[in-house]
Amino acid sequence: MAQPAESETATCGGACEYIAASYVKFIELAGARAVPVSYFSSDAEIDDLMEQVNGFFFPGGAAALPRAAKRVVDNALSISASGGFFPVYGVCLGYEWIVESVGGANALQPGFDAENLTLSLNFTPDGRSSRFYATVGVQDLLASQPITMNNHKMGLTPHSYEATSALRETFKVLSTNLDRKGQEFVSSIEARVAPLYGTQYHPEKNIFEWGTYPNGQPYEVIQHSFDAVRIAQAIANFFVNEARKNDNVYDLSKDHMFFENLPTDNDRAPEFVSVYHLFPQAIAV
Repeated sequence: MAQPAESETATCGGACEYIAASYVKFIELAGARAVPVSYFSSDAEIDDLMEQVNGFFFPGGAAALPRAAKRVVDNALSISASGGFFPVYGVCLGYEWIVESVGGANALQPGFDAENLTLSLNFTPDGRSSRFYATVGVQDLLASQPITMNNHKMGLTPHSYEATSALRETFKVLSTNLDRKGQEFVSSIEARVAPLYGTQYHPEKNIFEWGTYPNGQPYEVIQHSFDAVRIAQAIANFFVNEARKNDNVYDLSKDHMFFENLPTDNDRAPEFVSVYHLFPQAIAV
């Protein structure tokens, strides 16, 4: 799902939406094909799309929860309640959208000092037995090495999770972390009976983001080690394999865009190596 943006590139024309290319590559590396979805999609458009695609991915960024994203989460939970299977995964802001969709606007707290911060995970018992971290070796690497890249000011505290019945009943907390001030936040979740997952950290950055300042200094303290890349690949493989369990068939006769046919821009560097600018007409709606 895209987010509002401004850019003078030809693909945007001043006001449009964007998706960082690293998120698209993250999905593609596991063998999936991705299509962009507008931040301003209507309920009808989301409902139609969710009858065709096999899963939904919410990237990180900085935008308020859109009606379209909440519709995706509500539909996915309803599908599972009816015996179906529709996976959703959110990273950073996307994770926060999932939390807010279920727990309400007050579920998240501001004030975390967790920007440009790499951490190892503190697993809960539910994390140790989770679906999301079941790949052999993943838990040991994540618990022992600071390879999860955090870049957030908002977050879900364990106290807010416990105090919000909708979150507590819907999700398990898989891991927690401390920010620079020692404030604890929930760093990963998975739904109890549905294939919904969220990580406050950015696995895609481990492989695809290499932004640098003019002096050559890295823009972010991203780990690109062999183990950091293995973790990112394992998470991508897990989510895309969840999508393979959904038997929707995409209607190729419809006039939808695929990312492999779209140009990228680099005007948001060094924040992102490259981005897609899309839907230039949406902002005016």
